[in-house]
Amino acid sequence: MKKTLLLFLLLVIVNNLSAQNSSVTGIVVDSLSRTPLYGASVTLYTTNNVLLGGAATDSKGKFILDQLRVGSYILKASNVGFKTYQQRI
Repeated sequence: MKKTLLLFLLLVIVNNLSAQNSSVTGIVVDSLSRTPLYGASVTLYTTNNVLLGGAATDSKGKFILDQLRVGSYILKASNVGFKTYQQRI
């Protein structure tokens, strides 16, 4: 049985008004134990399912995706042994 990832978005979209760029940052944890997950894959897609970029979580489960245009996206987090988590942001 696969465990479920839980994704906490600390700063969902942080706008930089002068450049119209944004970033997404958060922490990926085990939904049961709340333990941060190192090396989880976090990917960002357009609403048309086009891959824009991705990052791996650090030892504290943290990730950042930056240089993004303000808009709507689909964020996915995955790790071996866990179900993939998906959230529209």
